[in-house]
Formats: sequence, C-alpha cells, structure tokens
Amino acid sequence: MIVEEQLTAVGQVKKSHGLSGEFTIDFTLDFDIDECPFLIFDIDGIFVPFEVVDYRYYSNTRAYITLKGIDNEVKARQLYGFTVFVDTDKLGDAEIHDSNSLSVLLQFEVCDVKMGVLGKITHVDESTDNVLIEIDNERLIPAAFIQWDKVDMEANKLLVDIPEELWDINI
Repeated sequence: MIVEEQLTAVGQVKKSHGLSGEFTIDFTLDFDIDECPFLIFDIDGIFVPFEVVDYRYYSNTRAYITLKGIDNEVKARQLYGFTVFVDTDKLGDAEIHDSNSLSVLLQFEVCDVKMGVLGKITHVDESTDNVLIEIDNERLIPAAFIQWDKVDMEANKLLVDIPEELWDINI
C-alpha cells in the first residue's frame, strides 16, 4: 500500500493533449523522470500509480505525458488539476524549478492564526493576478493571505490569516 509519507508532490496535471490520452504536467521539481517509472495520483483518498509509457518535455517545466491505462481524451481530462506524486526515494537530487511559482506549495498543510489547521493545498490557480490556493479540493482562498515569513519549507506548513467572513463564504 502506498502512503503519503513515501511520496513527494512534483507537479500538477494541466490539460489533455490530443485524442490518445496524452496530457500536460507542469513540474515544480527538476528530477529524472526516467528514474520514476510510475506517476502517482490521489484518487478518492487512495494513491494510485500509473506507469509512464511516454513523455516529452516542451519546456523545462512542462511535459506531455502518456500513462498506461489512460488511452483517450476523456480519461485524460479526468486527471485535470490532480497533483502528481512520485516515490520520494526515486527523486535523488531534485530541485525546485521555479521559486516564483506557488505550485511548490502543493500538499502543504495550511494553518490559520485563529481557526487552526484548515487542510492541505491540493491546487494552485495562477491563471490570473489574484492567485488562489485550493484547500482539500473544496475551499479557495487568495494567496495574498499567506504569511510568507511563516512558511516552513522543511515541515511543509504555512500560516495564513483569513477573515472568518471569507472562510464562511467557502462553506
């Protein structure tokens, strides 16, 4: 059984590409994908490995990926927005790609100064100037509420100060 403690988030599925099940992944870590024959996804609380059939980079942070069992556009679309994990032992000397991208915060635990633990970051939407982080696939909060001096990269935790009224809107 695969457990989260064995895994490291390395990127996020962005969109399907073509009709044969290929899709794009934005990687947040620079690692040797040849050393990681399986990409792992959290599907309904279970970590499911998929064998990498083919891949090709078209930038240093984005790749087209084909996985065994994902053979059409419909299946590829079902993975949109999913966080991509690999076995931590396979990473070697991986480095963060882009320190300006908030997607390096995927799977970080979010704590509010008043409300305590809110959950884990499951998605980062950087498509607009108002960057949103999604917590546990259900609540969105603006990244502007992150207290950057309280981000703990070692413990994968960050502190936010969210007005209760904003949090109540998300419920």
